[in-house]
Amino acid sequence: SSDLYTGNIPWATVRDMSNYKLDSTEFCITEKAVKESATNMLPKGMIVISTHVGLGKICELMQDTAINQDLKGVIFVDKSLNKHYFVQWYRSIADHIISNGRGATVKGVTLDFMRNLNIPVPSKKVQQQIVAELDKINETIEDCRELLRNLDALAQSLFYDFFGDPVTNPKGWVVKPFSDIFKLKSGESLSAKSIVSGKYPVYGGNGIVGYHNHSNLTGKNIIIGRVGALCGNVRYIIGDIFVTDNAFITSIKENLNLIFTERLLSLLNLRKYANAAAQPVISNTALKDILVILPPLSLQEKFAERIEQIDAQKKNVENTIAELQTLLDSRMDYWFN
Repeated sequence: SSDLYTGNIPWATVRDMSNYKLDSTEFCITEKAVKESATNMLPKGMIVISTHVGLGKICELMQDTAINQDLKGVIFVDKSLNKHYFVQWYRSIADHIISNGRGATVKGVTLDFMRNLNIPVPSKKVQQQIVAELDKINETIEDCRELLRNLDALAQSLFYDFFGDPVTNPKGWVVKPFSDIFKLKSGESLSAKSIVSGKYPVYGGNGIVGYHNHSNLTGKNIIIGRVGALCGNVRYIIGDIFVTDNAFITSIKENLNLIFTERLLSLLNLRKYANAAAQPVISNTALKDILVILPPLSLQEKFAERIEQIDAQKKNVENTIAELQTLLDSRMDYWFN
């Protein structure tokens, strides 16, 4: 029952395994829930893997944590095995584990399959050397990701510095209703079969979903996700693209800077105007009465210039991450294959 989730014991599921260090969980449970269920309490420092849903994921617990049935704690019987070496080796075979997943809807692996994996165990000294090298690369990648998060936060705070909160409008800008500024039309319907290896990216409600051999949009445009996971997601897209009917193509009737417009619409949280069905959908009329601020174009352009500088820095950091990832893959390949 729901009152079992009102405790303060961290309860981990595969959804909490996005980073290697598992230091917080979406849910916490009560002592009663631990006693009455099949969950196990695992100590801080234990390595946890997923055998069902999210195969190939591995984490270290940063606090005593209860786990759900999809996760398993790893106990090291062989004392010559460095647990962090095990983690790096496990990451190197993640694809092998994923490809052995069985199940109609949700893929899982059996405990026998896991027990029969052969672990190469070099000397303790070599294990430490491998861990030190791969940890260094992983840490650098994590530092770069942190930098990206900081650049995103900077871009967001810049908007507030320039224009204030777009909903409460403390700076008193001129406002107009959404329908006076934006005209929305859905993209074209496209069956999965017709997404081929064409040259134009296909943009659906969930981002780029494939390539098509003709485009229905060209130039610089704002696209708003209409259906599903990225419902209300706003993207500024430059170039030729095919937009499916999972997204709106936005034409702008006012003189607005597109970079400003993308940020503004993102901060207005358009998803909350979707219907509340299991598959959220924004209707053409749902947004029409939202009040939209219209600061002077010169200020929008000044803001856009700053955002372009931040985006250029982000691009550099993303390129660095890609290079480090390639390096990491080649070093893992060297040590484990």
